[in-house]
Amino acid sequence: PWPVLRIMAACHSLALIGKTRGSPVVGDPLEKTVLNHTGYELTGNNSVTSFDESNQVNTVLLLHRFAFSSRLKRMTVLATEASGKGAIWALTKGAPETIKELLSKDSIPADYDDVSFHHMSRGRRVLALAYREAGQTRDLQTLKDSGRDKIESSWTFAGFLVLDCPLKADSKSIITELRKSKLETVMITGDAILTAAEVARQVGIIRPSTSSENPITYRIQECSDKAETPARDILSNFECIPLGATPGDSKLWCLSNQVVGELIYVPMTRIC
Repeated sequence: PWPVLRIMAACHSLALIGKTRGSPVVGDPLEKTVLNHTGYELTGNNSVTSFDESNQVNTVLLLHRFAFSSRLKRMTVLATEASGKGAIWALTKGAPETIKELLSKDSIPADYDDVSFHHMSRGRRVLALAYREAGQTRDLQTLKDSGRDKIESSWTFAGFLVLDCPLKADSKSIITELRKSKLETVMITGDAILTAAEVARQVGIIRPSTSSENPITYRIQECSDKAETPARDILSNFECIPLGATPGDSKLWCLSNQVVGELIYVPMTRIC
């Protein structure tokens, strides 16, 4: 759908080395992959264009970028379509739990959390996409002066962008060798905790606990607030405890009912 395609094509931090079509593009490899998938090309540092048999079909102009912020967990651009009669669209992408707080309530699907958690728990990177009409190009300066906080509100949810990044072929074997050498391995990442946990499981950083000293680790949490029988899908069931909680703390939450960033995760390993 066009609202989704527009965000995928225009909401990025890519740049051209050069001033002509076909010049090398620099930036995040995942953003380059997404742009290539849309059929649009970066034709200038502030424009993307789709072509059909070398004929220009549509151009989206990037009027202003609010760069990705690790604190805000999102980035936003102000853009207009060359044939769009001057309408400015605010386009954003970011962590699902962050974007959800900024969406119009009637825009949030009932299965928003279930879908995003499903893909993250399988090691995929998930970005929520959203948009809203922000004004007219003649009001661009006023809009920029109003500040990011005012612009980034009352979004309309467009969908999830799910990116699957396969492990390098030797990742798991290297972790195994490190363990055999009695070296401790840890993961430091900016990814969502579910994504990170599943990747850590795949490479062997997370393994079944054999110690009785930490009984909370590696234990499935069957969400008691749900009437139906919990799905026997180990990767989608995590036991979550409050930050600073001690082993044995009985106050537990089901992850699907909480904001991910406020919790620490206790991932499950696959059980046969």
